[in-house]
Amino acid sequence: MRFFGSLFAGFLSLLLLLNFSVGIPNPEKDKLLIEVIAYVLERGHFSPKEINDDFSENVFHNYIEGIDGQHRFFLQSDINNFNRYKKELDDQIKASDITFFDLTHKRLMSRIEQVKEFYEELLEKPFDFDKQENIDLNFKEMSYASTLNELKSIWRRRFKFSALDVYYSKMQSEIKKKEEDSTYQIRSKVIIEEEARQKTREDIENSFEVIGEIQRKDWFSIFVKFGLFLNEKLTKNCPMRKKIKNKQLYHKSTNP
Repeated sequence: MRFFGSLFAGFLSLLLLLNFSVGIPNPEKDKLLIEVIAYVLERGHFSPKEINDDFSENVFHNYIEGIDGQHRFFLQSDINNFNRYKKELDDQIKASDITFFDLTHKRLMSRIEQVKEFYEELLEKPFDFDKQENIDLNFKEMSYASTLNELKSIWRRRFKFSALDVYYSKMQSEIKKKEEDSTYQIRSKVIIEEEARQKTREDIENSFEVIGEIQRKDWFSIFVKFGLFLNEKLTKNCPMRKKIKNKQLYHKSTNP
């Protein structure tokens, strides 16, 4: 079983390599890859899968979770729009149809650009760490933002949460320096808050720089490997999983 799993993983990697290097238009390569994968899943896999509505729903949830598991980009209206394909992906896969992927990819790119346009203003004003606010880190249970303003609020609170983590560490360092040297003058909270906010700004800027390097083919590989292939051992050990994990957007200090 392990031999067949390794053989299949290698075969899939070869398909992806060919898909991303052969000199034909991306959509056509994607359709060809989906056609081959559907054949392998139904007939050539060591544990054949029935491509039906249940399979379709699993693909849907795994893929959406893979590209926006922390609900940072999509709005509820986007998810509602995607939901009409929840039980149609099996038919699309069999027909080598990539309509769902194209739709989600275009909408994700659009939402990412919107976040890039507003995040800077969220970091211009100092955070009031004395003001208590709630932040939901249960990503699996939390709802998607209903509006763009609500999405901005979510990003602002996550920025504040991340900056607070930096702020607390810096304050602890200041206190320790004072304990070690009674003549040391502890820096003001205003300065430390500004430094914490700047660190948060640098982190998000670096993250968006990295996301800019992720090409359409990389997003498609998420759809293929983390959507279509549900074998945990296969996806867990797949090289693309590590690549995408290293390129994930800003999420420091927001994981539960």
